[in-house]
Amino acid sequence: MPTTDPLLWLQNRIGAEVLPGAAFEAAMKFALLWMYFEGQACGAEASSKRLRDFAKDLYARKLDQLRGQLDGPLGFFKERYREVSSDPDRFIRRLGEPKRIKAEDQESIIAALTNAQLDEVDKAIGLLLICFRIRNNLFHGSKELQALQQQQDLFANVGDVLTALLEARSDAPIEASRARIDT
Repeated sequence: MPTTDPLLWLQNRIGAEVLPGAAFEAAMKFALLWMYFEGQACGAEASSKRLRDFAKDLYARKLDQLRGQLDGPLGFFKERYREVSSDPDRFIRRLGEPKRIKAEDQESIIAALTNAQLDEVDKAIGLLLICFRIRNNLFHGSKELQALQQQQDLFANVGDVLTALLEARSDAPIEASRARIDT
């Protein structure tokens, strides 16, 4: 039985280039990384509560190791979602259907993006909740393949959040095994 190349199959099925190879690869790497993260950090069942508990437990044990590790992705998300301070309702709609995002989660995400005085664990919680929304939107969202073409930086920064936290959890050197999604 021949092996199917999913990208080639989709291109033949639709009759056009679905995604440039790099965008397809970034989405695939994100999906694999999320699957691994969810299994390791959330017992294979991600929820906002499990993500909060994971971050609180990890930062209680590894604060010094993690301090500043999420500054790059946080800066990316602050720039990407810069309208959050002027129009938080519009911002929340960008993350998904507002009624599906708990009020507590909305507050944590907005605080991570707007409050410069927030402590490290609350920044991590906000970032993990953003990552979770991105995961939910990818797996349960509009299913517009072409929309993924502009998301490589998004997936790379989500990957940076997840790998930094997983590396700290496993006591691996922070930079030794880091491989960005966009490479």
